[in-house]
Amino acid sequence: MLSQENAIDNLMQIIVDQSLSNEDEENFQFDQIRDELEKIYLHPININSKEFEVFLRTGIINSSQYAAIEDHILKYGRIIAIEELGQIQELDKEFILLIKPFIHFENLAALPELKNAALFNDLKSDLTIHYQRTLQSREGYKGKDPFYQGDPSRMMIKYSSRFYKKWRLGINLEKDAGEAMQFNLNKSKYGFDQISAFLMYSGSGKLKSLIVGDYQIGFGQGLTFWRGFSFGKSSNTVPVRKVNAGIKAHTGLDEFNYLRGLAFTLSNSHFTLISFFSYRKLDANAIDSTYSVFSSLIESGYHRSLSELDNEGRLGEVLWGSHLKYRSRLFDFGISYANQNLSAKIAPNPNLYAVNYFSGNTNTLIGMDADLSFNNGHAFFEISRSANNAYAFLAGMVITMDPKFSFSLIHRSYSSAFQSISSNAFSESTSIQNEIGTYLGAELKISRKTMLNAYFDIFKFPWIKSRIPFPSSTGSDFLLRLTHKVSKKLISSLRYRVKTDQQKATGSNLVQSRIRHQIRLENEHSINRNIKLRYRFEFQNLDFIKVQSGYLFFIDMIFQSLEKPYSFSFRYALFNTDNYDSRIYAYERDAYFTYSVRPYFYRGQKIYFNFKYRMKRYFTFFFRISQVTYPFNSTIGSANDLINGNRLSEFTFQIRIRW
Repeated sequence: MLSQENAIDNLMQIIVDQSLSNEDEENFQFDQIRDELEKIYLHPININSKEFEVFLRTGIINSSQYAAIEDHILKYGRIIAIEELGQIQELDKEFILLIKPFIHFENLAALPELKNAALFNDLKSDLTIHYQRTLQSREGYKGKDPFYQGDPSRMMIKYSSRFYKKWRLGINLEKDAGEAMQFNLNKSKYGFDQISAFLMYSGSGKLKSLIVGDYQIGFGQGLTFWRGFSFGKSSNTVPVRKVNAGIKAHTGLDEFNYLRGLAFTLSNSHFTLISFFSYRKLDANAIDSTYSVFSSLIESGYHRSLSELDNEGRLGEVLWGSHLKYRSRLFDFGISYANQNLSAKIAPNPNLYAVNYFSGNTNTLIGMDADLSFNNGHAFFEISRSANNAYAFLAGMVITMDPKFSFSLIHRSYSSAFQSISSNAFSESTSIQNEIGTYLGAELKISRKTMLNAYFDIFKFPWIKSRIPFPSSTGSDFLLRLTHKVSKKLISSLRYRVKTDQQKATGSNLVQSRIRHQIRLENEHSINRNIKLRYRFEFQNLDFIKVQSGYLFFIDMIFQSLEKPYSFSFRYALFNTDNYDSRIYAYERDAYFTYSVRPYFYRGQKIYFNFKYRMKRYFTFFFRISQVTYPFNSTIGSANDLINGNRLSEFTFQIRIRW
């Protein structure tokens, strides 16, 4: 139903607003998160179980609300009905209606035994067909011999089905703009550039899960092995502890950050074993024409030009590993192992900052992690060792002093020589290496209507970096957010962030401090039960070599109705920044699985309009048109992405069939 899709859209908005604050915001895996929300919608989470913590980690609820729910259960026993949530002071009516479709209160009825004749009982299928195109012509598509080998359209087909409640099948097909539709069996080309599929079983016996195909997996706090999405620093300041990811189907469109093969989970009352095996061909930069040594992996997933096609699938990767965890009521302890074998050697560029980068074709990581639960919080740690005998360590705690105050503390120490295979732990850098830091986050409920969130993170890089030609450079990151519920229909928030680090100026060896100030003021106004307005003004000041600044203002109107078969959203934005370095990011509502966080930079305005229509029971149509105008520019972009003119227009059409 359209109400289901609107409920998921609203949660997506909260997750993005609460969870994004880093500079790599455009890498947020919206499609994977939306799929997880749809899975929860179909199989709601028991609010009385530990699984409910996922709502805290994603920012859907804050620490005060989570603590109030836990305290209510401790005092009065298990919550048995939605009406009981109304007795918890920290939960208002709007919030209860928001999470209602995603929770339940008792154990679901036991699934019946599998019978051959009933294999496809309760079959639910979902087919999405997506088409997107930039209306203006780019330089890379012009001429008799264009630089990009394909047409400028982006196309996607996603199919998934759930049958007999325990089984799930998914197939994803995608072609990026500029990629050609090819049919070449020798190169495993079957039309679409990216083909991904999985078959997954989820059970209640000793075999908890089994997946064949493409998947993501994570252990502990992400030091030893974690390939897939996870949250980092955000304005949801307290929940920094990772919730064990386990095995998840790869349902997103990321063409690098997943595994391909077999994985399973075995479990009894105290022990859980997760094991996996993966083989993939990766894109890589070859050092010479023999393709026997490579300088680095390529993560973009683009295969548009002849050079990108030449680097495609050049390096084979075999990954395998396991995680054994012991569980008790208050204490979890795990041991992890991961091994990587490449078909050729990696030899990083001979720069001094890369002296500790991984080289060779084999790496092994061993780690252990623990999590201690107590009355008002958790203490956790993980330590990991790479094959070169270098270590990475992380430890922290999350404590709720009372329903009005919570805080978290996390310390990490990642050796400059540590060489991860696929780590995704708490860090300032994108790589888990060469970093020491301490983070303190807090959340204070000043009153029933007012919430204060803050964090302070201080970090140091012991060895030199690509943009910092001396060791022991330092930095800090501070965020403060004040949220006030003015009335039932109006919520206001003010966010301030200042980040300081050190960088080398482009084209010289001069290193200077870089200070970035960000101020965001936002209002969310519910005009009535169907129409919501959002206003945001954001200002940014970057002091590096010279002062650069910019602002962004936009207004969103969102119409959603339980009675109507349609919904729509509209944005008008004005922005003015000195250059790309002072760009400001903002989340944009979009088609299913194609949500985006876009950078706004230079001087201009943007308008987009989304329209969604539910026809009968099975069909949903989505239409989007957007246009960015730069009144003082004669061109947009550069090189092969250059557009002659000052307008960039995009058109999207999508049809979703559910039966």
